[in-house]
This record gives sequence, structure tokens and C-alpha cells, in this order.
Amino acid sequence: MATHAHCIVCFDALYSDLVKQSLPSWDSNKKGLKSEYDAAREAWRRPLSLVEVEKSWTLYKSQMITKKLPALERLAQNASVGASGSSDSSGTSTPSSGSSTSLLPRSGSTSASGGASAVDTPATSTTSLPDHEPVTESPLFVTWDTETRSGAKELRGCIGTFETLPLEEGLPSYARTSAFDDHRFDPVSFSELSSLVASVTLLTNFETAASWDDWEVGKHGIKIRVSHNGRSYSATYLPQVAEEQEWDHEQTLSSLMRKAGFRGDWKKVPFQTTRYQGKKVELEWKEYKAWRDWDDARRAQQKQQS
Repeated sequence: MATHAHCIVCFDALYSDLVKQSLPSWDSNKKGLKSEYDAAREAWRRPLSLVEVEKSWTLYKSQMITKKLPALERLAQNASVGASGSSDSSGTSTPSSGSSTSLLPRSGSTSASGGASAVDTPATSTTSLPDHEPVTESPLFVTWDTETRSGAKELRGCIGTFETLPLEEGLPSYARTSAFDDHRFDPVSFSELSSLVASVTLLTNFETAASWDDWEVGKHGIKIRVSHNGRSYSATYLPQVAEEQEWDHEQTLSSLMRKAGFRGDWKKVPFQTTRYQGKKVELEWKEYKAWRDWDDARRAQQKQQS
């Protein structure tokens, strides 16, 4: 299944491309442009490999938990004291459901320029992290959305492949393709970065459906293929689409046929329906940027110590 590290790889690929595109032309006789060039160039770095990102993200999460634990323990103790002082009927108490145990900072609170950084926490090292067998290749889709001030999401690009690809190559490739080459939309621009949300879906369990409605809304994605009057039509919807749009089977197929470009009565022509599964994982820009600032600071500290 997809992970937040997969989303980070997509953001890294997009960010590096957008920064390089935004680099101003540098004329050595114009000092103002040089400082602008240097600032933009400094914002870019070599994207990390997927393995490096997986290790860094796991370490980042563990250190965020470590930083939150003392506060959570104090909340639990205060709740316990309050409960014992007001009632003898319960011997235990738990923190209020309103307290958050989110692994991610909700703002840019983890910064390389901050005084006390997560880099200062030595409790966990990458060598002590649990071993796991991550997925290394898969069919995949990368989706870019922008989040409005009201919290609504607007699609900016979604392109993928049903071919099984190494994720190390497929994720950055389709991150760029989805952002720049989805012809339904203008290419994603540098000014949109702060509002972007990256989503990755790894596709599994492909099956030929017994009928056009032999699939479950919210569980299956579907791909249709129609051959009619010497022409072929095909299109797909990811597993989350029908549920998000509140469509039933017939509404989904009608929309999918239009997406494929077929304008006839789809109930009167034979076509193939393939169903598949895949859970979408997403990451907001501010979450990516908080991790990236933390990781840049950690690597700078390691370089100084070496």
C-alpha cells in the first residue's frame, strides 16, 4: 500500500523541477539577480532516494512522538487527578478525545531556523528502526489537488499507469507528468506549492468483473474498455472517486463512458470492466515542508559532526 514517503518523493520531484524552472537568468553584471539566483538555487537539493525517505520519515515520526510524550503524560496525569478528586466511582481516566496525538505538525513548527529542533533528540537512530518489506514496484497513480481557504480540494492533475513500475522511477516520473502534462489543466506553478496536496494510490488485485456492476463503491476502482464501430475507448476511476462523488454504479459508468469519449448508449454495447483495489495516501505541502526542514537540519548537523 502507498505510504507518506511515496508522497514525499512526489513532492521532492515536483519541488526540484519548479525551483529550477523559476531560477532567474543570471547576469554577472547585475548583482540583484545574483542574490535572487542564489536564494532560489539554495531552495533546491538533490531529491532523496525512496529508501532514504522511508528511513528519514520513520525517524521523523518517532521523534515527533518522543517530543509529544511528556505533554501527553501530563495531560493523562491531570485527567487522573481531576477524576479522583471529583469522583470515587472510577479508578482510571484517559485523556480527553480533544487532545491530539497527530504525528504531523499542523504548521511550520519544526524548522531548521528554530531554537530547539527535533534534530536535538538523539533517542532513536535509523539502525534501531524496525525492519519491514516495503513495496518496491507497482502500478500507480499520482494525484495533485489544491486546497482552498475553505478546506475544499480542487483537482490539478491525476495521471498514472497500469504497468508495474519500480517506485523509485515511477513515482517521480508520474509526479511530474501529473503536475505538468494533464491536458485537462494548466501546468502546476511554483505559486501553488503552498496549497498543494499530493496523493499516491498503488493499484492491486486486478480482476475481470462478471458484469458492469460487479464491483463495490468505495472498495474498487474500475477500468472500462469499449470497442465500437472500429474505435476503442477506455478510461478509469480510482477506488475513491465514486464514493467521493456519491455516485452509484450506473452514475459511475455513465460518467466513465463520457470520460472515455464514448457518446452512445453504453448499455447497448459490449464492453470489458476490470476492477481493482488501492488505498489513497495523501500529504499536504505544509506537512512535507515541516519534514523537509527537519531533514535538512538533521543532515547539516551530521555533516558538521563528521
